[in-house]
Amino acid sequence: MLNNVGTFITFGNVHKKFPRMAQLVIDNHNLLPKPIVIQAGPNIEQFENFNYKVFKYCEINEFNEYISNSSLIISHAGVGAVSTSIRYMKKPVIIPREKRYDEHINDHQLHFVEHFINTGIFFAIKNEYELMEIIKSGNYLQKPMSNELGNFSKLANQIKIIIMECINEKK
Repeated sequence: MLNNVGTFITFGNVHKKFPRMAQLVIDNHNLLPKPIVIQAGPNIEQFENFNYKVFKYCEINEFNEYISNSSLIISHAGVGAVSTSIRYMKKPVIIPREKRYDEHINDHQLHFVEHFINTGIFFAIKNEYELMEIIKSGNYLQKPMSNELGNFSKLANQIKIIIMECINEKK
């Protein structure tokens, strides 16, 4: 069992770099609750000068423990990271990967955010000012608030529909 983690940052399992998110974390690491744990994926070299626990990838059980034991979660807009956060009643701060920056093969993360932004299950940010506001206000400690939370199967089905739409868009 892990001790409490102040901030868990996950870049997901995509093998593409995500320099926008990495820079956001680097520029604001002093504001983040400590200790900080970073699952950096291919962005690992950007964090080699930091005295935080940094690793490329982890097993799902370890990932779940980090989510469960963190007060702040900063993540790419991956469905797995968001749904795991919700399962542990955490409201993550998410940054969608974008195709135009070669951070992903398509814009399904943007579509996911656009579709669920008004549900209250996450904070979607675009820049460091939005991140700083969430941290300074302590809003990240809020529980996810949504009518969707009462019905996980409905939420899962909606997510599945959006993913299928994105896949069909790619064809």
